[in-house]
Amino acid sequence: MINIEFKKIREVKTPSKAYLTDAGFDLYIPKFTPEFLSAITYVNRPEVIKSADLHKLYTVYDNKKSLTIAPGESVLIPSGLKVAVPQGYALVVANKSGVASKRSLLYGAHVIDSSFRGEVLINLHNVGVTDQTLTEDMKIVQVLLLPVPEASFVECNLFTDETTERGAGGFGSTDSK
Repeated sequence: MINIEFKKIREVKTPSKAYLTDAGFDLYIPKFTPEFLSAITYVNRPEVIKSADLHKLYTVYDNKKSLTIAPGESVLIPSGLKVAVPQGYALVVANKSGVASKRSLLYGAHVIDSSFRGEVLINLHNVGVTDQTLTEDMKIVQVLLLPVPEASFVECNLFTDETTERGAGGFGSTDSK
């Protein structure tokens, strides 16, 4: 078993799996503390988000703190975690199926390298047509630990597209056969 060392720098749930056989560990929205709100304001400077109205991002409604992402908006959410990915591996962020299909929220930047030691930021895009509201402790994305073999690109003058049965076909090309 491989241990993934991490440090909480905000009030947030520990990454977890719902089932032992799950491939990914769920990441959660941190508690809406003053430090979290300050961090989310900092990472979502006006040049980062389209609306440039940071006060629209987080609200308190019915004593429940929330984060709203408007259609077409992209928001960085501080995860509250710093992670030490083991050398030879990467954490790859993947969408949670329910969040993606029911809320139209898709994750942007996907790879956390073993040399990165900053706070993991959750980059969400609302590709839907309605506002999406997120609350504290909500599962939002999942991360998978994947091996990264040593590799390099080697230019080859002998390479041709016809070296396999498929060749250069793509984007539904097999449907025409």
